[in-house]
Amino acid sequence: MSKSKQADFKTVDPDADKVSMGGVVIRDGDRIRVLNYHARSKDKQYIEINIADYWLPKAPFTDGPVRLSTRPDLVDAAFLAIHAYAERNKPSKSLHKTILEAFQIIAKAFEFSWLHGFYRVQDWSPSLTDALPEMLASGGWGHALNVSQRVAQHLDDVGAKHAKRYVQRRKDSKGAFSVRGALQNDIGSNFRHTRLQTVRDALSTTLGFNIDDDQPMQSSTFYRSSATSGMGESVLSLALSRINLLSEVPGASPLSYTPFPSPSKIAEQFGRPGGRTQNMTPAHVADLLAEGLKWCEEGGDHVIAVLAHVVEALEFEINQGRPATRVAALTALRASPQLAQLNAFVGGPIDGLRPHSRLSKAGTLEGAIEDMLSSCFSLIALLNARRKDEVQHRKIGLMVDSTEVVDEALGLHMCWFYIEKSLQDYAPFYIGRATVRAIRRLEELEQLTVRIEAIVEPLREKEDDAERALFRIPNLLFDGTAGPSRWYTFSGPASSRFQRRVFGGNSTLPRVAPHMFRRAYGLIYIYRFEGPLLALSRKMGHTDPTQTQVYVVDPSLGGRGPAVRKYGRLSEAQIKALAKEQKEIEQIIREVSDERLAEMVREVVEGKPVDGGTFPVLIRRLHQRLASKSDYKLLSRDRQSAVLTESLIAKGHMFRGLWHGNCCAPRDSAVKKAPCNKNGGVGARRENAGPVTCSGCHYHHLVEDHVSSMERHCNQQRVRLEDGKLGLIERNRLTNNIENTEKVILLHRRRFERRGK
Repeated sequence: MSKSKQADFKTVDPDADKVSMGGVVIRDGDRIRVLNYHARSKDKQYIEINIADYWLPKAPFTDGPVRLSTRPDLVDAAFLAIHAYAERNKPSKSLHKTILEAFQIIAKAFEFSWLHGFYRVQDWSPSLTDALPEMLASGGWGHALNVSQRVAQHLDDVGAKHAKRYVQRRKDSKGAFSVRGALQNDIGSNFRHTRLQTVRDALSTTLGFNIDDDQPMQSSTFYRSSATSGMGESVLSLALSRINLLSEVPGASPLSYTPFPSPSKIAEQFGRPGGRTQNMTPAHVADLLAEGLKWCEEGGDHVIAVLAHVVEALEFEINQGRPATRVAALTALRASPQLAQLNAFVGGPIDGLRPHSRLSKAGTLEGAIEDMLSSCFSLIALLNARRKDEVQHRKIGLMVDSTEVVDEALGLHMCWFYIEKSLQDYAPFYIGRATVRAIRRLEELEQLTVRIEAIVEPLREKEDDAERALFRIPNLLFDGTAGPSRWYTFSGPASSRFQRRVFGGNSTLPRVAPHMFRRAYGLIYIYRFEGPLLALSRKMGHTDPTQTQVYVVDPSLGGRGPAVRKYGRLSEAQIKALAKEQKEIEQIIREVSDERLAEMVREVVEGKPVDGGTFPVLIRRLHQRLASKSDYKLLSRDRQSAVLTESLIAKGHMFRGLWHGNCCAPRDSAVKKAPCNKNGGVGARRENAGPVTCSGCHYHHLVEDHVSSMERHCNQQRVRLEDGKLGLIERNRLTNNIENTEKVILLHRRRFERRGK
């Protein structure tokens, strides 16, 4: 199979004659159609935005809230903004999601401007947009759009009788209610999160009873938290960037200024510090891995065997001309020879297919399947530093054909993960045995799910392997009331039950969110290998190492976020022994560096030709500056060399070997304009070092052996380019590295030639 994943999409839109094909974003009356790149055979080619679903609040010249579609000037502005964004971004599986999100944010920005008396985009002013970031940071869109107060006022106006229309009892809970979207329409808001706790509280007050009598939906906790603590840096920066699209339309911009010149800096100033996912302790990581491996190695065998027995029994019923019923499936479950082993593994009897009023999910086959999927997700995400959707998503997650064998004898396997944020395409990564085993479990379950589909819906068209996403759960109803399968997600009761197995059944379970696996990987990786930030950056799919630093910064060193040193497990005696050993090694390196520095200074003072790089030039300039002083000028050359060497050592200059040269930067407080420090902070950042970055640095030094090392490096990368299995991101990276390094080699070769003359 071709791993480019760039198959041409099929033109299957039934209304294709109404629009001009070939565009990414197409306007068709009150609807905007966004091309769904790489749509599966059963997916729609175009995702629709119904402009009539978006509202504007009451204004002095309207009788009440009005639909956004009644204001063509605003619709045109939003359409042009997302159209321009789509045209300048490369096709990807997730592009349509980003465009939909951008339109929703722009619609909220229009609502915000109407609340403040700005009814045309052309009338916006910095006084309007300057007020938005701080409001978003303090309470999210709910606060910026004054949703709670508007809801309370509206409920006072309409009364309890009308307010009953806004709530409905949830099907999955006997006590709790959900809030209908009609409430947002009636107040003219595009804030669709009707689980916001303040909104639910206002409804409870008006109706006279608590609409959260049972347990409120799990996500309501998030919205309550968002309303009190506001947006984090990353979410705030994203929102401001989407609003900026209104000022970036080529030749037709409705705005004469850029609302937020630097969304990232504004977000850093106002946003909730970091806004990052919390840490997992090393003990929690170990517990998750241990339980995940148990399920993949042992529990998964029992789950698959029991489910296979049920499927085979139902297929036998079909072959005998009898219908596949729930009773037949339940009988097969209880007769399964592997059921006893599964009962022993889960620590209780599996006595049903699905939960009901007298049976909790923990005692069902469906519950065991969900626990197995939770363990597989935990292993894959944690061991490979992948985002949630890169593992479990019906379009960009793992598919049946995501893995391939590189070398069976060596046990080398590769997996093609979709890099969601940067590359927006598939890239190959080597995976370990545990990941391979987890994916094999998922594939075994998927094969059984396909067989169940053939039983429940015999006329169902079979999907290609490339379109069959893993993490599907077969529906074990067999009564015609539901489809043959549903999608699993690592959230809600399914993952919570698995976490109770991992951490114990007490009520104070540690919070485990999917992105915490990615952060835990980064922290443990850096602590274990002590510094290869570039390797970690590539593993995470980042284009800039500074993005990776967010995952591993240490607050004690001036950064923000989790402390790397918390992941140490050494005893006090071990720490002291390592510190002593490190100090001795550093002393030896320091002595060798001082000798080399003194030798270089002596050559400069005596006017001899020195090695390449710009550090010798820095020494020569310092010597010339000191030579203008009479007390230095009168000294002998040996004494001048000693004074100059002592001055450099006092500033912390020393030779630190790199494959492409030596870094001779002083201590951080004395560093000036180091190119590797891209953020302009204090000190050098050697994790960003490279031939191009260092070639113009004042503190760079190299000899001809370093140039030969760069040449060998280029040759090795050319050999790697011949590997036909390289992904796009790695191929482009190698090509750029070779081209840039060759330019640096040529530059230094010419300098050495001139020095020789």
